Amino acid sequence: MSKSNVVELGAEFDSLFQLHHDAVYRYCLRRLGTLDAEDAAAEVFTGAWRRLKEARADNNRAWLFAIAYRVIGNHYRWGSRWRRRISGSTAPG
Repeated sequence: MSKSNVVELGAEFDSLFQLHHDAVYRYCLRRLGTLDAEDAAAEVFTGAWRRLKEARADNNRAWLFAIAYRVIGNHYRWGSRWRRRISGSTAPG
């Protein structure tokens, strides 16, 4: 990938982030609460950066919310597994 392509992708991502971060964060906040919303929003934009070439200019917001939906689902899936492991462990003594 040429330097100009990287710069172009960086500018595109910056624009995407500036336009949609607040909405994505609020979506995560409503579903996860304060403690996990910031991490989830960061994970959404990390995933978006990795797949930026897949983004469609006419539907970026929907694409980001689809990523957020999967991130939140993973949070609940892995969170419940983690809680089951902890609750199933035996206490010393």
